[in-house]
Amino acid sequence: MSIDLPRDLILGVATSAHQIEGGDLHTDWWDFEQLPGRIQRNDRSGRAVEFWTRFREDVELMRDHGIQSHRMSVSWGRIEPEEGRFDEAALARYVEIVDAHRSAGIAVAVTLFHFALPRWLAARGGLLAPDAAERFQRFARRVALALRGRVWQWHTVNEPVVLADGGYRRGVWPPGERSLPRFARACRALLELHVAGYRAVHEVDDAPAGLVHNFISARGRHGSEVDRRAARVVQWCLDDAVVECLATGRIVPPWGVGARLDGLDRSSDVLGVNYYNGVTTCLHELPAIMDGSRGDRRTQMGWSVWASGLLDVLRSASRLGVPVFVTENGIATDDDAWRKAFLAEHLHQVCLAIQSGLDVRGYAHWSWIDNFEWAEGFGPRFGLVAVDPETLSRRPRESLRLYARIIRERTLDGGG
Repeated sequence: MSIDLPRDLILGVATSAHQIEGGDLHTDWWDFEQLPGRIQRNDRSGRAVEFWTRFREDVELMRDHGIQSHRMSVSWGRIEPEEGRFDEAALARYVEIVDAHRSAGIAVAVTLFHFALPRWLAARGGLLAPDAAERFQRFARRVALALRGRVWQWHTVNEPVVLADGGYRRGVWPPGERSLPRFARACRALLELHVAGYRAVHEVDDAPAGLVHNFISARGRHGSEVDRRAARVVQWCLDDAVVECLATGRIVPPWGVGARLDGLDRSSDVLGVNYYNGVTTCLHELPAIMDGSRGDRRTQMGWSVWASGLLDVLRSASRLGVPVFVTENGIATDDDAWRKAFLAEHLHQVCLAIQSGLDVRGYAHWSWIDNFEWAEGFGPRFGLVAVDPETLSRRPRESLRLYARIIRERTLDGGG
């Protein structure tokens, strides 16, 4: 038995600037990496995989394997290395990168802010600086002016909760703080950046724009009613609350209490869904309330893999009433056979979502290529393309060949 994929479903890949470009040195992440013990094995992004200079090689590989879209990001610190001074050469290089994709028949989605802040803004308070949204709006407008008419869709902010959690609750990302009040402030600040970025883009370009949120499927561990209720609370906090914020313009718990953000309810032409894993909840085992099921096979990130959870979160995201795109979905493993199974199983869930009437328009696999995985350094292997750590030569994995066949033939063997 085989499952047919819709012909109009856009199948692509995803990356981010700081993780692959190399030399992204005007950012808070670059500075954070220099601190001993902050990154696994004391890795540093350094030259990353040199996408900044080797992008044509990657675009050619994408074209040869039928990749239809590339969700990439631009580096705010590279484009605006000093406050108010824009690097025209950097902007020109991004134009060159986008045009190379377009010449190869690959649609480009651009994320304006994917975790890395400019060093100058970090020094003034980062996300919590009182003028952060204003400065982001200026930056976003400059990028939109440079790339208008070239971009398939815009993504304003990537994974606001993940960023706020890493930087202000767990303290494992810049700025390395552990404060629940500042975590809540950072969440709101990121929604303010989103609204500012959305407005800036639509001042100059009519391509659709929206937020990208990391969704996580939650389930009760033991099947009891109390665990199911706990799962619903977790699901609200992780997924449904952000949809509620975007739909109503009200900042709801855990993002805030009752306050409105002007323009938030008019800031979503599309919604990006990042999905990697599920969690279980058990009120009698509080240390494991956000853990995976015991005995699950874990990825190099320590995550459990629940393909069926993708359908759950696509239902949650679709409540906003705008087209939904899976903007990231992937697995960190050296076992490429597992990656192939992961890809097919999750695409099967996308098919089920579409068959059930959900407006899912595209899927982007994370990642196109092995990269610098933030605090985990270069250890986790997410790429459809492997990279030699010394020469940085590219080697397509079998999973990429499978993806190319799926894109070409539009079928999933064995029902995913």
